[in-house]
Amino acid sequence: MRKRTQVFVTFFILIIALGFAFYLGWSQFKVAPGSCGVLVSKTSGVSSTPIMPGKFSWNWEFLLPTNAQLKVFSVEPKTIKKNVSGSLPSSEIYSNQISEKPNFSYDFEYEINLSYTPSKIVSLVKESSLKNNDDLNTLLDTQAQKIASDLTEMIFVELEKDSSIVSNIQSFVDSYVKKTSADYSIVSINAKVNKIPDIKLYRIAKDSFEKYQAEVEKALAEKAATQAADISSYDASMIKLDKLGAILKKYPELVEIFKSTGNVSSILEQVNSIR
Repeated sequence: MRKRTQVFVTFFILIIALGFAFYLGWSQFKVAPGSCGVLVSKTSGVSSTPIMPGKFSWNWEFLLPTNAQLKVFSVEPKTIKKNVSGSLPSSEIYSNQISEKPNFSYDFEYEINLSYTPSKIVSLVKESSLKNNDDLNTLLDTQAQKIASDLTEMIFVELEKDSSIVSNIQSFVDSYVKKTSADYSIVSINAKVNKIPDIKLYRIAKDSFEKYQAEVEKALAEKAATQAADISSYDASMIKLDKLGAILKKYPELVEIFKSTGNVSSILEQVNSIR
């Protein structure tokens, strides 16, 4: 009877130990809905498989004291507002080519709803770019700014092809969201246009300025060539005068001949005859 009791107690303790071990390694219940967990351990490093709520996950790394930790990140979409404003390149210079002095500035507002996928979060943790939710929010903000900038550039490219999209920017943005495939998930983007330049008029002004600049450069080149020729002629005359001075020094009697003519041009003719 006593032996049977000992067996029962041993079996009971074993069950408790196994249950405790199971509890320690059971991971998904530690991750709340709308989140994902990333296992980081001293023995195995960063696990490649994200731990998701409602999906069974057991990890032996938790059985070793202080060996492992579970980093939990939100995968709920985050709404981020971004403003992209400024002026088209050299717009002030080009605007001066048109009498009305048009304004080529722009101002867009975007409300971007996005999140990173669990697999991307795991990659970022492996790269040591992500340690906590604050880091995640910072990265999402950076990604939202890039999306806003890229969208603005795409809108300008499209405007050059078809100016009618101004009246339906949101449709263009929705199409961008559907086509985008990346390590982040865009739920939606709402766009608001506060100010948008006339792209075709901007191109006309730019072409006008470039033609004007080409004419100025041509005129400057011609003037430079003329000045170069004048300088060359002046240098040649000075060389001839130096030669004439040397001849007069050698033959001083020629000085009286030049004096008797009373005409400076005759001196220049003599200079030009010197080779």
